[in-house]
Amino acid sequence: MSVKTITMTEEQIRQLEQRLSKAQKRKTPPYARYQYQTSECVITAYESGKVVFQGEGADFYAQGWETAEPDARARRFPQAGSDEVGTGDYFGPVVVCAALVQKEDVPLLAQLQVTDSKALSDDHIRKIGPQLIERLPHSLLILNNSDYNRVHESDNMVAIKCKLHNQAYVHLRRKAQG
Repeated sequence: MSVKTITMTEEQIRQLEQRLSKAQKRKTPPYARYQYQTSECVITAYESGKVVFQGEGADFYAQGWETAEPDARARRFPQAGSDEVGTGDYFGPVVVCAALVQKEDVPLLAQLQVTDSKALSDDHIRKIGPQLIERLPHSLLILNNSDYNRVHESDNMVAIKCKLHNQAYVHLRRKAQG
């Protein structure tokens, strides 16, 4: 299965949805504008402007939209993003990290070959991690097993992740402001 992620403008996201009008509209995931399924691809447009193409037809459906990505990215700084790990694991903590990227950070990210973490080897991540930690304002939250068990009594995993991501952004904002 192939996955392509492209940043698009508001207008491009509307145009894409018009092109997908004959595809099956699916239940919209959190933080998404829409999600459609074709016979070869699931296409999800997120509120952030990112559009994810997943499936055997990802390359085909993403074709033609990729040229917009550099220009769209150049207009959107600073950018903050977050992700989590450990939400499907039986053992280990749930970890959420949020980071802030300024336009002047982009050359370093390109030099370090920062891409989707799923496309990077563990060795490469370990090599570039210290440089990213040093350069980028970030917030790292770790919910250990005992705290997870306590919180899970009242919240499901989606609520827990939402709260962790939100708190990571709150911490990141404080760091970025001073």
